[in-house]
Amino acid sequence: MKDRLVRDPAFGTLDAALLALRRFWSAPDAVADVPPGAGSAGAGPPPRHVESSTLLVAEALRSARAAGREATVADVAEALDVAPSTASRLVDRAIGAGVVVKAPSARNRRRVRLDLTDDGAALAGRALAFRAHRLGALLEGWSPADREHLARLLARFAAEVRAERLTAGTAHDDASGLV
Repeated sequence: MKDRLVRDPAFGTLDAALLALRRFWSAPDAVADVPPGAGSAGAGPPPRHVESSTLLVAEALRSARAAGREATVADVAEALDVAPSTASRLVDRAIGAGVVVKAPSARNRRRVRLDLTDDGAALAGRALAFRAHRLGALLEGWSPADREHLARLLARFAAEVRAERLTAGTAHDDASGLV
């Protein structure tokens, strides 16, 4: 199967595109480049350098909050597709950066929930605004049908990747660049 895929004319294009997309998401300092007013967190002090992993933790917590859920280290591990021990280290880094705090769970006294600090919520807001601005600019000339087609195929591809990892029972910590 692998040899047949490598000979497929689409393989080279897909491989190059996936490698290029890694660079698209790996610029946390670019969060500072959000145009004024392009999101809810346009005010306040300029953002300081933050590691990509801290942005990912903040996004996992922002998503949980938006869904009305408490988040734990286990939730961060699942969202980032990493082992719980790696998630714990990433959360500790985010706490050290002033982005996350731990608090007792309101639902289960034996659990510790993770919350974004005000700085963490602002960071997550800037990151979301940056992604929306960047995607909007890149897809500006695309038709709604093309944008929907891309979204559907990328979501399908992401689901396949996640299912493969779950089936294999692995979290690819070393390959993810998160450690």
